[in-house]
Amino acid sequence: MVHRTARCGLRVTRAQRGRLFGLLRSAGDVWCCVLELNRWRRQRRDAPLAGYRELCRELAAAGPGTFGELDSAGARSVLRRYSDAWFAAAARRRTGDASARFPRRKRALVPVRWYAGTFTLDGRVLRIPVARGCPPLLVRLDRDVPYPADQVRSVTLGFDAGRLYLDVTAEVPVAAYPPGQEPDPARVAGVDLGIIHPYAAAGPGGRQLLVSGRAIRAECRQHLRDRKGRSRAAARRAPRPGQRGSRRWRQHRRHQRAAETRHRRRVRQAQHEAAKTVVSWAVEHRVGTLAVGDPRGVLNLDAGRRHNQRTRDWRLGHLIRALTDKAEAAGITVALVDERGTSSTCPRCARRVPKPGGRNFNCPHCGHHGHRDLTAAANIAARNGGGTIPATAHGAGITHRRAGTHLPGVHPARRDPRRRPPSRPPAHGPLAGTGPPPTATTARGVARHPARSPQARRPTPANLQADALSRSLCTSETDIECICLTKHPRHLRCPREHQEDCWRLLKPHRSFGGSRTRRYTRLLAPAGIAVLLCTLAACGAAAQSGSTGTGATQSPGTAHTQPAAPTPPTAPSASASTGRTAPSGDPAPTSSGGGTPPSAAPAGFLSGTDSWPVAMGGAPYAEPVLGGSYGGYIGMAGSWTVSLACKGGFTAWSSANSAAANAEQADYHTGIGTGVYWFMGGPGVDPHYNGTAAEAYAWGQQQAAWTLSDMSHLPVTYPVVFMDVEQPGIAPATDNGWNSVYTSPCSGQVKTSGMSPAVNRAVLDGYSAYLTGHSSYKVGVYSSPSVWTDIFGTGTSSVVTNYYEWTYADFTSSLSRVPSGWCLTGTSTCAQFFGGMTQSSPYALMWQWSGGGGSSNGYGDFDQIDVSRTP
Repeated sequence: MVHRTARCGLRVTRAQRGRLFGLLRSAGDVWCCVLELNRWRRQRRDAPLAGYRELCRELAAAGPGTFGELDSAGARSVLRRYSDAWFAAAARRRTGDASARFPRRKRALVPVRWYAGTFTLDGRVLRIPVARGCPPLLVRLDRDVPYPADQVRSVTLGFDAGRLYLDVTAEVPVAAYPPGQEPDPARVAGVDLGIIHPYAAAGPGGRQLLVSGRAIRAECRQHLRDRKGRSRAAARRAPRPGQRGSRRWRQHRRHQRAAETRHRRRVRQAQHEAAKTVVSWAVEHRVGTLAVGDPRGVLNLDAGRRHNQRTRDWRLGHLIRALTDKAEAAGITVALVDERGTSSTCPRCARRVPKPGGRNFNCPHCGHHGHRDLTAAANIAARNGGGTIPATAHGAGITHRRAGTHLPGVHPARRDPRRRPPSRPPAHGPLAGTGPPPTATTARGVARHPARSPQARRPTPANLQADALSRSLCTSETDIECICLTKHPRHLRCPREHQEDCWRLLKPHRSFGGSRTRRYTRLLAPAGIAVLLCTLAACGAAAQSGSTGTGATQSPGTAHTQPAAPTPPTAPSASASTGRTAPSGDPAPTSSGGGTPPSAAPAGFLSGTDSWPVAMGGAPYAEPVLGGSYGGYIGMAGSWTVSLACKGGFTAWSSANSAAANAEQADYHTGIGTGVYWFMGGPGVDPHYNGTAAEAYAWGQQQAAWTLSDMSHLPVTYPVVFMDVEQPGIAPATDNGWNSVYTSPCSGQVKTSGMSPAVNRAVLDGYSAYLTGHSSYKVGVYSSPSVWTDIFGTGTSSVVTNYYEWTYADFTSSLSRVPSGWCLTGTSTCAQFFGGMTQSSPYALMWQWSGGGGSSNGYGDFDQIDVSRTP
């Protein structure tokens, strides 16, 4: 049997609330009387009264009715609390702890406890015992007690930050299991405690668990920031020493106590969820002993102001206590183990290595690599007799869970009022082959759902009118100077290459008045739409002829003067199929009718999108901007940077576009549905790189295994999985390890330059062999002729014979010319395949004709798909 406690709120009337506070005040009087009695005895040099029985005799001598409505059972619980505190301090002082102090502070309110037999609990109604002659006191709980009434052993009345609560303690039996499924004490798992990951567990058979606590850390940071702001705002109202303080100061103190209590409740609940996750994982794998690393020795180390704050918010004692309580209820033993050096010792060769600075552990002696916290957990298990945990590949066998999903800000439906939007849009770098990243407006710190991009705003008439006008004025690729005026800075709609110029040009315009944000609102708030005024440095006439309603054009000499007020724009043209606005400066594409897009003039071709989200309408779904049937969606299943936990790694995926593509295929029998690609890493970012083709082949197999693992939870319907082979020019490896070898995969520091095409090709061969051997999917490649030649040369390593191809050459940022087959209508721009493939090859499947190579068209990435060649 084990004891468990559940906290319940109280729903009481004003009279009941007054009587409950009377009981707490009477308990405080009992506490103060014992303190005064021992102070008087100390002055007379008599022995203190600390034993429970001695104190009860003194209480009986006081007579009934001495402490108001408080009955003798409640008063004796206060005496028990005092006696336990006194003897605990005495035991600590005998062991040499000079900081231990005996109870000495008076309290106005003291919790009161009643044991079984003195109270009555019927569902949610509790009858609290009171002194003889007083009317009965019945209160109602705000939720059902999670224990049967016959198991309840005590109830405790308390008060915290303006809230009355009741702790219900019950005696519950240890969990019972069917034969052969009970936890085995011989199966030991190590648990490493941390701040980023509250629990990291490593068990027998290479099974591992990571519980992310980034939501808890974000909650602590936001609470600290909010508390500092409140303190600064109320600092001028702070009373001097000895003063009572003003009414507003006392109100501030009440709000501060309520916020502190709310924060403690949130963190405590999140830690309980994390502990429950660990115990459930241990029960699933029949782990009977949890060896927990005890890091309490680091709490007394001075590690600087910031890290000291982190350890203060850690609440390490509650983490250990919550895990111990839940493990006992599940029949699992918990043992504390010294964790010194576990994060810097290799579990495979048992040799010390320099302590890793990030989350990755790499042993230079035997080549073992893995997560640093999981490495520490494996060493902790070995120290408690669990033996050596077998080393597994990075990411294999690891179960990821998140704690604190109830915290505000984790989900879009639970907005955190303490978070404010940034004052200006964040800067983004283009990624070749995957289109522009979405503009995130949430602060960093915790993994959250992606914020809505400007392209995904609600298609209201004002937004459609704003989008049309902004594109008509600011899509020229000539040398322009933009003065961008919007309702809010994060709605900036200038081309990416000119955004910084727009911000710089706004700064000298003092005639607008007010702050930068206020200039937008003051000038254009009545219009209700975003307006962009762009002037050509030397081509004013071209700007006037290429836009609608721009007002008077300016000469180059007046580029930095306040522009004339714009005239209202004309109604933008929209596609009949989707209702989306087409760019005003380009001829609007027209639908050919019958649900067939204009780009599908040759039979078997459809238009689709890939990577980042593109706004869609309702069913039946149509291709954004262009109209016609939606041909399909290709999203990023994963990346080597994400699998290796590198900083800056991301996944370009849109659940909405995937659902639309699958619905179009299932309900209307159109398109390819959802396909995926994997962002490939070359041999230079292989953690075990040794320059051989065999190791590169194994590196390709590892990436294929990650791909299948990431695809397991995605609604993939297209039978081809594409390898994304490119040189994106972004961190952590600008060439993805195809032409350079890095000191470590995530370091970004080049060790050597140059890579053999044969070694590069071995990565693709290993990926293809593993994917086709462990699934029914076929292998494709996403690249361009120039990138392909730069990586694989022109020899035999560059020849493609059995890979399906998806190219992004040639591409364009304009949507005025839509493709017909493999060429843009009315131009000489056509798809260029690589590795010896041509447009007539049956392996040529797709062409990313707009948005490829990091170009931006204002919407997203558009693809021409030959549906007739679907394998």
